[in-house]
Amino acid sequence: FWESTGANDIWLAEVEFVAVGSAAVVVPVAALSSGDWATDYAARQAFDGQKTSGNGWASNSVPCWIGGDFGAPVDIDAARIFNGWQASAYDELPVLGAVALEYSDDGVVWTEFSRSSSGASQVG
Repeated sequence: FWESTGANDIWLAEVEFVAVGSAAVVVPVAALSSGDWATDYAARQAFDGQKTSGNGWASNSVPCWIGGDFGAPVDIDAARIFNGWQASAYDELPVLGAVALEYSDDGVVWTEFSRSSSGASQVG
């Protein structure tokens, strides 16, 4: 994320990765980020399956990134990002302004898969 509308940070309720050929959500074994706003909003909270509570991930600045390590290669069909916390007071939080989706097989070399600089609800 390198831009948001109306804020200098990013708040996410949940990030889901959907496996190829199924509707199964694949959960990373480790969550990583470029910065957590506070301990209560650590990266691991973005992969806990909760979209309706006040716990999720928040960055402490923009630009920032969040990611998951699956521990082994996984074929992903879709990535879903839930911005804000659904059905809560946080629904008025700024929308994502610019998002890039990247992947890596080794955690060193990253390949950009998709990009949206318009805040579009779908990238790729």
